[in-house]
Amino acid sequence: MFVFGLIVSIADRERVLAEDVRRVCPACGQVVPNRLVKVYRQLALFFILAWRWNRRYFLVCGICGHAESISSEEADALCGGA
Repeated sequence: MFVFGLIVSIADRERVLAEDVRRVCPACGQVVPNRLVKVYRQLALFFILAWRWNRRYFLVCGICGHAESISSEEADALCGGA
């Protein structure tokens, strides 16, 4: 008898797009390098990416760790369209 099992996973993923984005942190007030981070949810079937959605972009302060949400247009401008 053949049993067919479907492996499906839905998970939040994080990808660092840029490491050295210099901006003033609104929380600590310092001009420090920020990380530009893309956070998204993805669906995978048998460990193969099937779909990504709910993309969000954040600038994370290198000193205090404060995450500031930015638009996708701002993120594209900061990382050169990557």
